[in-house]
Amino acid sequence: MSENPAPTPMRLLTPAEAVEILGDVSILNAWGAWKIELLYVHIRRTVRCRPEDVAAQIFRNTMLPNKLKIFRIGG
Repeated sequence: MSENPAPTPMRLLTPAEAVEILGDVSILNAWGAWKIELLYVHIRRTVRCRPEDVAAQIFRNTMLPNKLKIFRIGG
């Protein structure tokens, strides 16, 4: 007989905790401005995200040094 174990609670991050992982609130704001979708969950009036989704977004947006573009202003 197979039994379904009780679901384990999932750790969800607040926006402030996500910023701690990212290092700067401007990164989270830039992702929103650039339409980079970070998966999130609405719980009542709060927004939460999974730590693995933050890590996956960091991985997807990591650039190799030879792909880095340098922009010059005024020239």
